[in-house]
Amino acid sequence: MSYNPTSAIARFLYGIFQSHRNLGMPKEGAKAKMYDETYDEIFKMIKNDTIIPDHSLVISAQHMRRLLNERGYVLSQLLKEAVSSNDELQMNTIRQAMKEIQVTMQSLDEFISVYKGVS
Repeated sequence: MSYNPTSAIARFLYGIFQSHRNLGMPKEGAKAKMYDETYDEIFKMIKNDTIIPDHSLVISAQHMRRLLNERGYVLSQLLKEAVSSNDELQMNTIRQAMKEIQVTMQSLDEFISVYKGVS
């Protein structure tokens, strides 16, 4: 088994989550705060990057696309459940969310494929 130092970040993030929980935050708030603060720190790193600023931007777009793709997959599973239970309201809500994800993914695909930047 190989060691990947980057995998330690998950344990660190869990520690941040637990820290917020220990301060009395509900799970949803602690999880949201963990992500928000983490993304803020990553944003600062990328914003100040002078070595690969354009590549960092594309990597960030690729990451967002992966997140959207995963959420789209989960929504497709939820849609199957809504169809099987004949829940029309839930089906419409899920379909709308899936359309919004699809539009955003198409925009990200275009950006990722054409953006060259200056560096």
